[in-house]
Amino acid sequence: MRKKLGKQMTYILIIFVLVILILAFASVKLKEKAFIQKNTSKYYWGIYTDENNEEMEELEMNVDEYALFLAKKDFYSRGSFLEQFYDTLKDMFTLDFGNVRAYGEHGGSWETDVLVRDEVLKAFPKTLMILCASQIVIIIGGVLIGLKSIRPKSIWGKIVGYLGPVSSGIPAWWIAGILVFVFAFHYKIFPVSGYKTLPPKLGVAYYFDILYHMVLPVASLVLTSIWGFAYICRNIALKEMEEEYVTTARAKGLPEKKILYKHVLKASAPGITTMATYSLLEFISSCLVVEIIFSWKGLGNLLYNSFQLIWTGDSVVLHTDVNSFMGACFFIVLLYLVSFIIMELVYSTDPRMQVVK
Repeated sequence: MRKKLGKQMTYILIIFVLVILILAFASVKLKEKAFIQKNTSKYYWGIYTDENNEEMEELEMNVDEYALFLAKKDFYSRGSFLEQFYDTLKDMFTLDFGNVRAYGEHGGSWETDVLVRDEVLKAFPKTLMILCASQIVIIIGGVLIGLKSIRPKSIWGKIVGYLGPVSSGIPAWWIAGILVFVFAFHYKIFPVSGYKTLPPKLGVAYYFDILYHMVLPVASLVLTSIWGFAYICRNIALKEMEEEYVTTARAKGLPEKKILYKHVLKASAPGITTMATYSLLEFISSCLVVEIIFSWKGLGNLLYNSFQLIWTGDSVVLHTDVNSFMGACFFIVLLYLVSFIIMELVYSTDPRMQVVK
């Protein structure tokens, strides 16, 4: 078992390194594209003012091609692609993503030369808060609802039977929009966005205020996932109910509730835990999208804000803050890596996942 687990961990680390290599490659290309978009007009002006441009004639290029050629030449004058690729890769593993222009933590003015690493490290715990809170509610609630739905003619059985197979196809952002409209705009019970009140409250009230702002984001994620998880828990428990130890327990006169929550739940725990860790991988992307909708200052919101529309003359260009984008992507990949490791550890403890030799 240890040998197999070690092999799986090696595969995961290899995939992690490959993804980081892809991110480093994409970082250099995005920086090149951003540099060209920002400086192309300067090269156009230089070409038009230089009437005797012999190099353009020798290369047999038109004005557009030559301006692009000059921009790339200027960009790679600071180092070849491989040199910049190596520097980017080294910066990633040392968490040196450069600087960014960020807004003040408490709604103040814009701050320049803020380290991307600091911004990401502030956003990462907020993503974990939403992710962990949602998963805890889904796991506990899904297990309880799934076990209750086993009972004959149970209302929970009908709800889980209808919603379980289809709820996973409902996007979290759609549920989030409904919750915002009903509970934030119409009834004004919860805040529309943000993760705390400004100016922030003091003492214990500060933490309760964060929990208050978490209600709608967590509810959006829970409502899209809990029914599918309850459906899985019910099916696992129903299979266990057919085992001989359940028949023996009933013959001994044990109450049905005790059989269900003490024996069946214990036997179903490995399968339920395995499915919970597997669903976590699919759950991360929904969490990042919900952060954007509620302006929750996590990795998803940081990733979204790294894309900006800027005016360049008479047109609007999508500008990418490469430093913020790569910093957020690196930690998202790291989050997936940890989730994969947790899943493999859980798989190794599930006796049904072992190969019988």
